[in-house]
Amino acid sequence: MLAAVNSNGVCFLWNMVSSALPDESTRLNPKIKVQKELHNRYALKCRFSPDATLLATTSADQTCRVWRTADFSECATLKVPGQRWNE
Repeated sequence: MLAAVNSNGVCFLWNMVSSALPDESTRLNPKIKVQKELHNRYALKCRFSPDATLLATTSADQTCRVWRTADFSECATLKVPGQRWNE
């Protein structure tokens, strides 16, 4: 999987598909394009859990949110005043 966040707080998630043929490269097949607002301000980073079942997104709204990649439901929100979660 490949994930990206943008300055509008939107997350994009793609499924990577490898070709069985040795001369063809890996291609991107869109799996999910999340259109809902994930954060109140711009997103900073996103990271997968080791097994790719969870995705953490961070934002300038001082939150870190954890999402299930299967259905993109939110399972946790961390908020620490003054924390930018950009490391």
